[in-house]
Amino acid sequence: MKSILAAVVLLPTAAGLAASLLPALATEAWTALFATPGLGASVALTLRSGLIATGLAFLTALLIANRRGARVWPPLLALPHGAAAVGLAFLIAPSGWLARLLAPVFGWTAPPGAVTVGDPFGAALILGLWLKETPYLLLSVLAALAQADAEAKLRAAASLGMPRMQAWGRVILPLIWPQLRLPLCATLAFALTVVDMALILGPSTPPTLSVQVLRGFADPDLARIPQACAGAILLAGLTALCLLPIALIRRPRLRLPDWNPAPALAMLATAMLASLLLWSFATTWRFPQAFPDALTLANWQNHTPGREAITTLGLGLATTVLALLLSISHLHAAGRAGQGLRALLHIPLLLPQIGFLFGLQILLLRLDLAGTAAAVILAHLLFVLPYVVFALADPWQALDPRLAYGAASLGAGPLTTLRRVILPLLRQSITAAAAIGFAVSCTLYLPTLFAGQGRIATLATETVALASGADRRIVAVTALAQAGLPLAGFLFVATPLRRRKLQA
Repeated sequence: MKSILAAVVLLPTAAGLAASLLPALATEAWTALFATPGLGASVALTLRSGLIATGLAFLTALLIANRRGARVWPPLLALPHGAAAVGLAFLIAPSGWLARLLAPVFGWTAPPGAVTVGDPFGAALILGLWLKETPYLLLSVLAALAQADAEAKLRAAASLGMPRMQAWGRVILPLIWPQLRLPLCATLAFALTVVDMALILGPSTPPTLSVQVLRGFADPDLARIPQACAGAILLAGLTALCLLPIALIRRPRLRLPDWNPAPALAMLATAMLASLLLWSFATTWRFPQAFPDALTLANWQNHTPGREAITTLGLGLATTVLALLLSISHLHAAGRAGQGLRALLHIPLLLPQIGFLFGLQILLLRLDLAGTAAAVILAHLLFVLPYVVFALADPWQALDPRLAYGAASLGAGPLTTLRRVILPLLRQSITAAAAIGFAVSCTLYLPTLFAGQGRIATLATETVALASGADRRIVAVTALAQAGLPLAGFLFVATPLRRRKLQA
């Protein structure tokens, strides 16, 4: 199983990275890259937005996790990046819902002239990344806390006269830091290299470095490909430099403020979703009206992206089933012995997607697979499989090994033990991992774009394509359709679990 996992994840990643690296070896590629107008501003924007957003998200996750009864809000966790970016843009744009609500206060009869989406500093992009990164980091912090017996240590610190927030930053954080290092690195790598949110919320002149590289790859002039490859390598180097301090820090200590950001986060997320809902049902909505003239189902009836939704559903289900089969087979065969390989599965999450997906596209073209569903499933599997494996690893290792020994003593073989003993006990964890994997697949933009060669349209690619200038009502319908699929997956998992708790 180790060789299968390596073949599925590590080999395509390494081959794609090598294929992207080769064109960048030419001196002319780097000369052309460094002569690109606005390159310094693109690099500064990339570093500024990625570092600030990840720092805010990590601090927010720690502050929320410190509260008793802290939990992750499922709709925000399930909300895809493209849909979240569209919802935020609809809320904070000069003609957005927030400006409409404030128009009577300030006497606005036309949208204000402030640049709130696509601003040069990247504030809108930072806000969107902060909103989307916080739930994942909060989930990672809560999972680490569950293994650390944090409340007992906080009580011990309180008995010594240490305030709760000080104890959290000086005692609990160093304790759970080893479990947070990889999720934090993956989050920062994503923030530095994100494309779909940067296309919707970030500035366009100049854009972030990842968007600039994507434009180079999409340019009809093939002479720009080596320059784009050099940009991808530059982005990978910048990402590695930013991740290095996280990898080197051993026992971080922070002075945490006594503030609960959860209400503000929930209010912002609720306002985003409400804005999307209003636009998806709106008939006419002129500025400065706070609400549409009327609501109608016609937008959904006429513009629901049915074909894209079916494609997204099919790709997500196929990828998730494959990821589950590979994860269960690996964990059953390797157990704790496979921890080193599971750590290596993070590599696709730590590398800039655009840094190796172009090379993977070249390999798929040579194999005559580019533009097929199989190619897109393979590209999705690179990112879905790590999440599914890590979602199942801790529950699997928490199983009492005597259960398997007992089944073996009764004559059950490995497959029978897996089917009759282990899988029923882990049903809840498996369904949760499936929901996570499906949600990840529904959000993937670049893997679909490169592996599908633009021939396979999903809700993720359609949302980004429409966000650049289509009718807001159509964009809202598409964004909500994209958000609805992963949310339905989480609800499908949560409803039976809640019913069983009530029956117990």
